[in-house]
Amino acid sequence: MASIDKVQGKRGTSWKARIRRKGMRTLSRSFKTKSNAEKWARQTEAEIDQKGVRDITQEAKISFGQALHDHIEIEHRECQRQATSDKRKKTCAKKYRGMTDKLNILKTDFEQFNTPLYKIRSADLSKWRDETLKFRQPSTIRNYYSLISNMYKRAISDWGMDGLTNIAMQSNRPAPKKASLFRMSAQDKATIIEECGKDGRIWFRAMVEWQMWVGLRASETASITAEDLDLKSRLLRMNENKTDFPRPIPLSSKAIKILRSFEWGNPRVFHVAENTMSTEWIIFRNKLITEGKISHPIKLHDLRHEATSAYFEMKRKDGSPLMQIHHVRQITGHKSLDVMFNIYANQLDPNSVVNIPGF
Repeated sequence: MASIDKVQGKRGTSWKARIRRKGMRTLSRSFKTKSNAEKWARQTEAEIDQKGVRDITQEAKISFGQALHDHIEIEHRECQRQATSDKRKKTCAKKYRGMTDKLNILKTDFEQFNTPLYKIRSADLSKWRDETLKFRQPSTIRNYYSLISNMYKRAISDWGMDGLTNIAMQSNRPAPKKASLFRMSAQDKATIIEECGKDGRIWFRAMVEWQMWVGLRASETASITAEDLDLKSRLLRMNENKTDFPRPIPLSSKAIKILRSFEWGNPRVFHVAENTMSTEWIIFRNKLITEGKISHPIKLHDLRHEATSAYFEMKRKDGSPLMQIHHVRQITGHKSLDVMFNIYANQLDPNSVVNIPGF
């Protein structure tokens, strides 16, 4: 039997109808008049009776944690099935480890991990969000929300749990962290290149220059093999990457010069995997900070930012842009044009615009 409650709010009186059934989430809706609330309750209960209500629904049998585990396993199997190369299989394994790590963290931190799906409310997820934001970045929380939301979508569409509500869609995701406006100075660049030259590993200097002037993702740089490169045609074939769409990357004369400056590794041109690349950069950067040669804790990804921003600042002799946004995108592989506009194109040196002839 539905309950009809009178609610007195700032905007006046309203009537809230609630329908509670065993094994189902509570259905509720507010109306301006009591008659409309009663009408909705009668119609909704009739629809439930017509469809038939299971005494113990699928939503009541499976817990949040079990549903998330099953979703991750299905995602991994589908990824492996679609993998056409060893490189793609390694990417699937990396993605699987990332999702499993999130599952284990939620198992520890999310109080409703073992609670049946139908009993979990968006408020429960919001509470976990607020607690977790005290020690994790908003972008990290947003990744958890995406994983949880995809699980609910699969449960509703593929597992027949059409009585569920996607709590990750109802709970507000934390706003993404504002993009950093940091730009490396010319002195920073010169210092980094000079100090790289003192490093005994020739590939390390080449890798840093490559990231600074070409601007690929670190994972893409680490995955480059000799078979991917065609120096004669000045092309790098990046068939598998983060965004899952292959792209041939045009190589500048500077990129070709960098590739010819060191002995390639086998099978990795730049010798090491992504994790090692990042670790070695952090050690190198911290050494420069300790010695007082740079002041900002520059991340390896900042080199990619710098290269991408520099593409937009390149000008012809008449002051017109050398590269259009679709040219830059072909190199960097950004899937979203919004990211390119908001993070890179808006970081242009305003003096470079003021000094354009005819401006």
